Amino acid sequence: MPSLSFVFLNYTSLVHVQVDMDTAETIKKLPQDVVNKIAAGEVVQRPCHAIKELIENSLDAHATQVTIVAKNGGTKLVVMDNGDGVRPADMKRVCERFTTSKLSKYEELEKVSTFGFRGEALASITYVARVRITTKRHGASNGLSASYANGEMKEAVPGIVTCPEGTSVAVDDLFYNLPVRKASLRSSFTEYSRILEVVKRYSVQYPKTKFICRKDFNIPPDLNTSGCPDTSVGVIPTAFGLDISNHIHELAIDTPDATVKGLFTGSFFSVRRIISTYFANGRLVDCSPIQKAVSQAYQPFLGKGKHPFIFLSITVPANEVDVNVHPTKAEVALLKEDLIASGVHDAITAKLNTAVEVSKQFPIVVLKEELGAKKRKLEEDEVTENKESGKEHLKKRAVTESAALSTDTPKHASTKPFKSVVLDGDKDIMVDSVIMKPGNIELKVDSSKNEKANPFKQLLPTQNPPKHGRVLATERIQESAHARMKEVFSTMEQVGMVNDRAAILRSADDIYFLDLKVVMKEAAYQRILRGSCKSLLNFTDPPRIADLCEVALSIPGVWEPSDGDKQEICTALVDCLVKHRTVLQDVGVGVSADGKVTTLPRVWNGFVPPLEGVPLLMLRVGSDVPWEAGDSSELVYQTLATELSALYTPCGSSFDHIPPPHTSPISAFFPVSILPSLKTDFVPPSRLVKGTSLVQLTSIAALHTTFERSHCTA
Repeated sequence: MPSLSFVFLNYTSLVHVQVDMDTAETIKKLPQDVVNKIAAGEVVQRPCHAIKELIENSLDAHATQVTIVAKNGGTKLVVMDNGDGVRPADMKRVCERFTTSKLSKYEELEKVSTFGFRGEALASITYVARVRITTKRHGASNGLSASYANGEMKEAVPGIVTCPEGTSVAVDDLFYNLPVRKASLRSSFTEYSRILEVVKRYSVQYPKTKFICRKDFNIPPDLNTSGCPDTSVGVIPTAFGLDISNHIHELAIDTPDATVKGLFTGSFFSVRRIISTYFANGRLVDCSPIQKAVSQAYQPFLGKGKHPFIFLSITVPANEVDVNVHPTKAEVALLKEDLIASGVHDAITAKLNTAVEVSKQFPIVVLKEELGAKKRKLEEDEVTENKESGKEHLKKRAVTESAALSTDTPKHASTKPFKSVVLDGDKDIMVDSVIMKPGNIELKVDSSKNEKANPFKQLLPTQNPPKHGRVLATERIQESAHARMKEVFSTMEQVGMVNDRAAILRSADDIYFLDLKVVMKEAAYQRILRGSCKSLLNFTDPPRIADLCEVALSIPGVWEPSDGDKQEICTALVDCLVKHRTVLQDVGVGVSADGKVTTLPRVWNGFVPPLEGVPLLMLRVGSDVPWEAGDSSELVYQTLATELSALYTPCGSSFDHIPPPHTSPISAFFPVSILPSLKTDFVPPSRLVKGTSLVQLTSIAALHTTFERSHCTA
């Protein structure tokens, strides 16, 4: 390094000074492409982060359906939605960095309500992957498609394509230019699991948006929500399973500081790893103070190695949250987060304490191994008493076979009469039924064998409330599934239509005959039970149930004089359907308080059922559904779904006398509506294979052989 040396004569000594003459700058401004890649590495750290950004773009575009296909652990992915689409004028700049339509000045950050606001998400992805965007605005005649790299559109102008309304973002070879980042990714299974967890969390936060997530286009989805539930709790069975759903408690906190809605499991249930989800003003975030508060609330109730399921959606004024504190927007700063965390802690603790106190009100603990002996002893005592007159009455205590009861869910408590012996002074009385109430029965537990015996040891771990009838009916569908046929249906493609009752389909190399009458009825039954209907059919002029009943009773063969007065039957039908309108609403049948039918479920898009069948349907719903079993019984939901499914079946057996509907023939919408549903969410039952509803006709190989022989013969 060149330098100059100087010698100064001081009064006391010589001073040697060396001066560095190298004027070259060592601090340089990084090239823009390097800056962009560094920034992209902060925003898109893993494939699941890219999915999160693209899902938020879809929600910003008001999408009601978002489909995610993540191949190879997410290094190749597609996110499709039916949102607003990209304006043609914005196609050139849609992937440029720091371009946004959400704000124009910094002060607007205080009231931003959209997910995106920095214009970094799409730009960051284009710097680390190859991206193609295909979009079509609502009402546009054609769509547009363009590829992007390094934040710029590669073509001069977007290409004109035919595509559905909405936007599709295809990301290929993620991290292709960051070999170290790509090598640091975990296995495809692990990365896909992280993607699926992100999608599940958004599906719970946005229950009215249909989310589909799969590993490839030609395989069944791992997540397929209906988009119908009004609340988040309705998505839990689909997203996180029935086991968690059956133990969910709801939480609601409404204060001037914040509104918190949540779902959490109680103290009698745990999962292997904590499943915690926090949304702040609709954003999926990490919030350490609230996470700590939740952990402290559960600590006295769950042992080591046991974890809860917790979902919280927090809403605060926009000016009390800072969304610009993390590159991936994974964290936000809440102005009053300590107060919110304290409120969440107190609310969860109160709920958990309530559950434990309720269980203590019913100390009915009878060891299973002793129950049989006690019953036999009682029977022997009664026989002895009958044979030996004059002896003293035996002293007896109450014996019950009742399971654990809970005042939290009285509808789950057993009301079935049972034999019991109670002591009334000096007289033994046999009663046929006992109403269990707190304090009615005192049961002493012998703890002499173990001084530290816990009287709730047998009760608490098994205190699972009975499952709802709809849940049970849905489980029956899964239990009857034929695994091989599920694979067949998931890969089916249409070959042709025989008529409106039958179709020819291909799966892999096999050719099948499909009886639409049977399969559509079963598929409609399943969709109604699972709540898979995307929308409702609304009557512009809702018909009166009484009028529908009169029409149904006038159908030949439906009513006979021995059945009773028609007017009385109609009045009873109206009362029945109005009384049970909550259950009917659960399956999409709207009944108003003044006795009118307002809606029907829209099972198949593009197909309006024969409305001539509605009168008979309403009559059967009132007379054939076993309402006496209880509104939440499995049989009620099964019968309801069976009756409704017949209405949505072409020439269904229940409505053969009804003329065909005044809609497009089934052959027109089968490939665009019914077949996709059969491929994704239909669970073929085993009985379908045993009959003639699905028959393998031949195979591609067999057809080739036949054609070759015909050619040789010719």
